[in-house]
Amino acid sequence: MPVPSVYPRLEPLLPLVRKPVQYVGGELNSVVKDWDSAEVRWALMYPDAYEVGVPNQGIQILYEVLNGCDGVLAERTYSVWPDLESLMREHQVPQFTVDAHRPVRAFDVLGVSFATELGYTNLLTALDLAGIPGAVAAGAAAVRRAQAAAGVHSAADVSYRAGTAGLHNAQDR
Repeated sequence: MPVPSVYPRLEPLLPLVRKPVQYVGGELNSVVKDWDSAEVRWALMYPDAYEVGVPNQGIQILYEVLNGCDGVLAERTYSVWPDLESLMREHQVPQFTVDAHRPVRAFDVLGVSFATELGYTNLLTALDLAGIPGAVAAGAAAVRRAQAAAGVHSAADVSYRAGTAGLHNAQDR
């Protein structure tokens, strides 16, 4: 069953925010695959602003490799700025991907790449906006594990498997 785009609900909010182009998508080399033909659907998140996350080579490589696999769909999501965050909460627009504007909660797997510990709180905000059950509590525990594993000045990558029972750190599976 196809997952509807949130773009019809997002578009009227865009004139009200700074830099609305970062939420539109459609960049060169972006990929939009058919939802129903995919066996596994990944949302790849860089928990910072679009303009900071787009050049991240880790996300770019994962995005290209995953979308090159048969039966796999990958889309990207980034942290929204506070102006759009408040409007999304007011108008009940969930965290979405920039590729097809699908709700992050609908994906099978959420992969998150941290460049610094500054992104941890952005991840918690995105999980809350996505409406993933138990995300803030589970996310806070995952952040603590990632901090312990990464050290203060190291990069950390954490992947999650989203399901109806909530959010689980991939290392726990």
